[in-house]
Amino acid sequence: MQKTIQKMERILVACETYLMVGAMTVFAFCVVVDVICRKLFGVSLDFMQELGKYLMVWATFIGASLGVKYGEHPSMTLVIDSVPKGLRIAMSVLVNLISAGATGFAGYFAFKQFLLVKKMGSMTVTLWGLPVWALYCIVPLSFFVMAVRFLVRAYRQPGEIMEASKGGREI
Repeated sequence: MQKTIQKMERILVACETYLMVGAMTVFAFCVVVDVICRKLFGVSLDFMQELGKYLMVWATFIGASLGVKYGEHPSMTLVIDSVPKGLRIAMSVLVNLISAGATGFAGYFAFKQFLLVKKMGSMTVTLWGLPVWALYCIVPLSFFVMAVRFLVRAYRQPGEIMEASKGGREI
């Protein structure tokens, strides 16, 4: 069971990484092409601007999810590191549970908004008539992935703190 979960996590991280790198690469290409067209030909490519906007949304939310995975979000380490080990464990579990609740809550409302946009049938104007819901589906999905990752951190971090205190190393 543990190996299956680890394999699923590796697949998820690989997908997120490739999607984020792809989104940022295409975004950079869109910006460069649009600037060149504007400066050299006096024409702005509207679809490039709209595509860039959606790619930035994808990169932002995938990046936030990966940030949770790798513990890259801002934290109050000065406070946590200055308290005894037992309190440090309790604080890390509490913070991760609160974060899981907050991202799950945001994910719930993002999903409700997603369903509303899907029900309205909104389509992009300049981006080949793609449905807007398909372009924003990453928002609720990434919030839910972040919530699960915070729950996993709440489960794993006490062991990491205990291990770090035995070996005298930082987590």
